[in-house]
Order: sequence, then C-alpha cells, then structure tokens
Amino acid sequence: ISLLFAYGFSLSTGLLGTTILYTFTNPLVTGLGITNIILYSYIYTYSKRYTILNTWIGSIVGAIPPIMGCFAYTNGLLVDYQPIALGTLLYLWQFPHFFALSWMYKEDYKRGGLVMISGNDPNGFYTAINIIIHSLLLSIYP
Repeated sequence: ISLLFAYGFSLSTGLLGTTILYTFTNPLVTGLGITNIILYSYIYTYSKRYTILNTWIGSIVGAIPPIMGCFAYTNGLLVDYQPIALGTLLYLWQFPHFFALSWMYKEDYKRGGLVMISGNDPNGFYTAINIIIHSLLLSIYP
C-alpha cells in the first residue's frame, strides 16, 4: 500500500474511533483513547528504532484499555481498584512475554532496524534478568 493511503487510513480510523468514544462514552475515555493513539502511533513506534525503552512505552499502551473500560462504564468515576489492578497486571505481563519473543527473533528485529533489549545482549543475560524481574513482580502481584 502507498504511504499516502496508510496515512489516510490511519487518520480516518483514528478520527472515527475518537468520535465513537466521544459520542458513546465521555471526555475522559476519549482523552485516554487519543493518548493511546499518540503513544502507540508516534512515541512507541518512533522509539522502536532508537531505544530499548520502547518496550516500556508500548506496555503503557496495553495497560490503558481496561482503565478506559472502567471510566466508560462508570461515566468517568474510579469506583474500584480492579481496573487499575488489571491495567497493572497487563503492564507487567507484557515484559516477560515480549522479552522472550525478542530473544527468539532478535536477528529479525536487528534486520528490521529495531532496537530491542535482546539486540545487544549476546548471551541473553540482560534479557533473562528482565524476564525474571517482571515475572517475580507478576508472581507477587495480588
């Protein structure tokens, strides 16, 4: 597909999704949706070529939707800890999951010009340490 088509499609679906959120939920959910679009489309995507922190940025994107769902259901009120707990769980889960994949496919990521923690980790030590740390955090999470 052409770059022009890709930009047009992403802009139109982003506007449509934002309009749907605004029409059927509330401004807080719409704001979180816009924030997620910006985080994913610009900050996370751009960072993949320059820093290993892209994984931490991308994990935020995965943690926001359950919080959006709570705010949509409660009309912007945080009435329980559960959406934050689920968002935190999703945030933490993404690290062992993705770091394992990035180790398995590290050569593919390098060829694609993407900077991953496994890319400069010849024996897997730093990748494994990060998997262990985040797995331990998950295991003690209530």
